[in-house]
Amino acid sequence: MVDAGKRVVHPTHREELPDDPELLKEMVLQLAQSNEDLAQKVAWFQRAMWGKKSERLTEVDPTDGLQATLFGSDEVEAEARAISAEKPAPEGDDEPVKMPGTKDKPKTRRGGKRSEKRGRFQGGTVPPGTPIHTRQFTLDGCTCPVCEGALKSIGTDKRQRVEYIPGHFIVDEAVVESGVCAVDKDHGVVTAEGPAYALPGSVLGSHLLCKIIVDKFADNIPLNRQSKRFARKGVNLGTSTLSRNVIAAAGLAVHIVEAIHDELLISPWLQGDATGLPIIIGDRGQTHNATLWVYSNGESAVFDVSMTKHGDFPAEFLNGIQGVWLADGASDYNQAASVEGVERAGCWSHGRRYLFDARNDNLAVGAALLMVRDLFMIERTAMLLPIDDRRGYRNTQSRPLVEQLRKWLVEQKDTDHVLQRPKSLFAKAVGYLDRQWARLTLFLDHPDVVIHNNRSELLLRTPVIGRRNWLFAGSPQGAIASTVHYSIVATCMMLGIDPMDYLEDVLPRLQNMKTAQVKNWTPAKWAERRRLAVDEKHADT
Repeated sequence: MVDAGKRVVHPTHREELPDDPELLKEMVLQLAQSNEDLAQKVAWFQRAMWGKKSERLTEVDPTDGLQATLFGSDEVEAEARAISAEKPAPEGDDEPVKMPGTKDKPKTRRGGKRSEKRGRFQGGTVPPGTPIHTRQFTLDGCTCPVCEGALKSIGTDKRQRVEYIPGHFIVDEAVVESGVCAVDKDHGVVTAEGPAYALPGSVLGSHLLCKIIVDKFADNIPLNRQSKRFARKGVNLGTSTLSRNVIAAAGLAVHIVEAIHDELLISPWLQGDATGLPIIIGDRGQTHNATLWVYSNGESAVFDVSMTKHGDFPAEFLNGIQGVWLADGASDYNQAASVEGVERAGCWSHGRRYLFDARNDNLAVGAALLMVRDLFMIERTAMLLPIDDRRGYRNTQSRPLVEQLRKWLVEQKDTDHVLQRPKSLFAKAVGYLDRQWARLTLFLDHPDVVIHNNRSELLLRTPVIGRRNWLFAGSPQGAIASTVHYSIVATCMMLGIDPMDYLEDVLPRLQNMKTAQVKNWTPAKWAERRRLAVDEKHADT
């Protein structure tokens, strides 16, 4: 039996127990603290696995000493959920989606040209009797490019693809007429301008393609389930066909995302977060846990993916920003925030989460949670004020409360609970708030910055929930394509516009759009034009 500094080395056999009563008391005290720490960890894991995810607090009765009415018994509920979770769940019949391709960047590919020999679409079939909607495109108005004379028709070219009309499928057939000069046929062949498709040569019409993208990236319906749903209608479009078209569409839409990225970089502040994204690597089906990043200014969002969670990736993405970077306390963003001209703000929701986890560890947490709650209530009103009035409101309402919370924090740093149990949940909560204090209070001097990073977590909720359905990205190429579509869909929803309306209007235009024009077709610019058009219409009436 030896004394190793402040820590007593406990014997492993009964015969090794010391006879000194003081030493025995110290051993019992340390064992009790160790057991309490382990019990806290078990309770945390139980709540994380089976307990309530909500961190909402009930109203406090001052006569009950805070603790009695602030918190319920999460452990009892967690145990009940754990028991129910032990029962075997029914197995689903959906197979994981494996998307084709191994390249690192999305590329536009032909997704289903018609096979004349088999008389059907390559990559898909439609049932007999499917309505065919035919549109005629004639040479009316076209002239010979050499002599500007009249044209003589020499035939037509039929272009068929599967299209979706809400409620049923159709075959969209475009008959495009071609002709030659009536004076001299050697002047060349002129073809009437045909319809604009998002993916020329694809088996999918633009409306159906946009519907597949929105169903996957807004409503979390995996491509294999969409394929099965089409098959119930008699339309056979395999998962590989849908995957190729979704990746090809991303090859066009990536230019829109790049324009959104440029809009983010000129914003006075940005926020971001990250989560895991499983990706299938190689032909053996091995899963690699990559990282999905999101960056937002509160109005637009851009997703990015990397194979590792290294600080180089957010630093590269945020290269060029001048303003405030809002994130949690993770070290992944240290490199990005160390650039001259960038200030880093902290997230009060993360700080509150540490306090909430320590609610059963120390009664003093109740007072801090109440102050943080009041701070969030004040900020609800502050964010409704014009930005010029927000600074003054925060100085009179938020700043005194923050100073009161700082006083509480300083008092708790020197308590025996923190000094003697530095690994306890309460000590971790106090330590996190103390280390992040300068970042947490930055919002007081920047009226345009919010006090939390909840928006980023909400943006990541869609892919996280969708991950339960599609399980993984089938390839790095598919993962990159997913970030493109998630960026556009999330930005549209943040701006209050239907991503289906936006994609149907913009996606077919991208084939013939110049690079300099793309910046005028971001969701923000598109929504502004539509708003102005509505205002002009109302003004005329």
